[in-house]
Amino acid sequence: MNTRMKIMVLIASAIAGPLQAQPGVMESLREAVASRWDFQKRYPAAQKLFRNEASEGERMLLIGQLRPLATPTTAAEAAATTPVPGSQSQSALGIMWANFALGVAAEKSRPGAGEQDLAAAALQAKGNLGLNFELARILGQVGMYQRAHSWQMEVHRSMLEKGYMRVPDLAKLELWKVLETIRQGHFQVARQGMEFAKRLDPLCPWVPYQNLILHFREHSPLGWDLGFVWTSLGETLRLLRYYDVQTLFLINVSRCLRLALGIFGALGLLVLFIRHFPRIAHPWTEKMPEAVELRVRYLAIAMVPLSLAVGGAGYVVLGLLGAMLLWKHCSPDEKAILKVVVMGIALVPFLVMWEQSMGRHLDPRFAVNLYHQAWSRGYERSLSDRSLSFPIHGHEDSLYRALALSLQYKKQGNYLRAAEYGRDASRIDQGNAFALLNAGNLDMAAFEYPKAVSIFERARREAPNLVETWFNSSQAELYNNNSSKHKKFLDEAADLDAQWVTQWLKDNDENFPVYPATRKSMDPMLRMGQAWQASWRALLNLDFLRVPVHAGIQDIQGSWLLGAVIAAALALFFRFRHYSRNTHGWDLFECKICGRIMCRTCRKGVHCQNCFKTVAGVHENRIRLELVSRLRNRSALVRVRIASALNAVFPGSGRLYLGGGGFFLPLTTSLLIGSSWGLNHAVMEYPSFVLGPLRWLPLLPLACLYGVFNLKQLRTPLDLGGVTPAPTAPERAVTR
Repeated sequence: MNTRMKIMVLIASAIAGPLQAQPGVMESLREAVASRWDFQKRYPAAQKLFRNEASEGERMLLIGQLRPLATPTTAAEAAATTPVPGSQSQSALGIMWANFALGVAAEKSRPGAGEQDLAAAALQAKGNLGLNFELARILGQVGMYQRAHSWQMEVHRSMLEKGYMRVPDLAKLELWKVLETIRQGHFQVARQGMEFAKRLDPLCPWVPYQNLILHFREHSPLGWDLGFVWTSLGETLRLLRYYDVQTLFLINVSRCLRLALGIFGALGLLVLFIRHFPRIAHPWTEKMPEAVELRVRYLAIAMVPLSLAVGGAGYVVLGLLGAMLLWKHCSPDEKAILKVVVMGIALVPFLVMWEQSMGRHLDPRFAVNLYHQAWSRGYERSLSDRSLSFPIHGHEDSLYRALALSLQYKKQGNYLRAAEYGRDASRIDQGNAFALLNAGNLDMAAFEYPKAVSIFERARREAPNLVETWFNSSQAELYNNNSSKHKKFLDEAADLDAQWVTQWLKDNDENFPVYPATRKSMDPMLRMGQAWQASWRALLNLDFLRVPVHAGIQDIQGSWLLGAVIAAALALFFRFRHYSRNTHGWDLFECKICGRIMCRTCRKGVHCQNCFKTVAGVHENRIRLELVSRLRNRSALVRVRIASALNAVFPGSGRLYLGGGGFFLPLTTSLLIGSSWGLNHAVMEYPSFVLGPLRWLPLLPLACLYGVFNLKQLRTPLDLGGVTPAPTAPERAVTR
């Protein structure tokens, strides 16, 4: 009997070759939306009907217009006009939309009158995920929630039947609809939509989050259930154990931190450059007139942010040159910022390499990306072409490409091709747990349960922590009539991940109560341990030397960037290894009154030319000291005003300019800016609209920081005590 079944499966798989033209989920959804708009152009009243705005007269007129179209009354007649996936004709889709519109209009006029038309539309749309999703959305929009729920279950059943474990694209659309429903106050409908979104993507971390938002909107603050809130938060955190959720979360956190620390490093270099600019620029500007010198100074300061904005290699070049230029003039505390900048630049290739290895299923250059698409999203039309033309870079690429192709053909029902690529994967790595599980699943599909039992036993030895090995072993033992081992292995799988096993058993019981057994086995998911192992292998293989680092308008190879950092560090070491302020002194003189860098003509005295002219003709000590105090206060006032302006632009940067410590405030501001940038981009595979207004949450403390600093500066008088140089002992004796 098993041999006969196997022969039938092989014949069916040989016939299944034309299914390779089957479109993907989003492509079928786009075709469904396009056909709906074509139908609404021919019958404008249908647009009002689908928006639940049609009056009774308009519904009756539409029924009269659509009734002459043939409505199949039997399953055979409906199947004859069913749009075939991959070759949908406009006539078939037009008849389906006509039946659906007739059913909706009749049901809105008299409940139960459109049962036959809706049943015919359901038969015609059967198996088309995108079309069924669009029909379920319209039914919910017109207020037929019970029928919408049954259509949603048809979408879920078709998804599982085709081998889709999750369809994140449709889950995104459903969550967007849930947000609109919550804003309208239809909380029960929103709860139904969230249940559907969870079925579309069981690994979506935003479903429990949206459930929490729904609870807050539905109840007053006094009616909030704190136990429910804690449970929802726990469910969100539990999803972080899955590879997709965890890696995408870590990658976005890493990108936010990279941006924030980059802002902090650029700010530190810019502030230190402004602080020490007179001492740096004096050798080039001492021969210029004072007015020209000021213009050159302002132009040079303006060129720094302009170069950073233009980018390219400027990020790295300006950072390293700035550190080398400032090293001579900075104090030991300020040199700590320069060291952090240089080390941060050197760490960029390592961080980029880590992000790429952690999120390999997002990077189209790795074959694991193909496997992830075949596992999570099912068959897409471009996957086969990209798999066959994929450039092989190593052992792992070959393995995952073969697994992706095997999984893809298995979902199409083409078990001959699936077994062929499965054997290729086994030849590449005989002990790989994914290859063993794939081979065992194919044996389950061919009803060779004893062979599947032995293969799953090898998989359990190779990967005892994979829930798929224990779950599939339990299913193989069940069909092999070994109930004791079936229960034992199922309990082991539940111990590893009870939530995932419960979800699978529920889906199997609801949608596949009987054969085929191919729906009873799990395809293996990627695990975080594999991502960490890939990161370690990338480090050992020196991949950070080949990784491209985005720096403005062009990319820099990691080896070039590290070479520049090493060259800069060696230049600083050999140039300043014997340099000491105490032994070598300042290279330039500065005025003891106003702190201005003195030019060559003034080096014979202790004052610059302006200060010397001011006090030279005054012989009384008290008047002379008052003039000196005014000059010092005027110089300090300029520095304090520059610091206030820097604080207004970036809170905390003024203290860095004045030479004080306090890195906490500028670092906090940089982190808030990085978090705001991250929350307004794709987070965890879902767009920023899922967060709603919370995506702007980091801007609130940022605005508070700006407001507090600026209000404090407006209300607080200028304090020159910490900036003005302390008077010398003779000056204190005279003024006493």
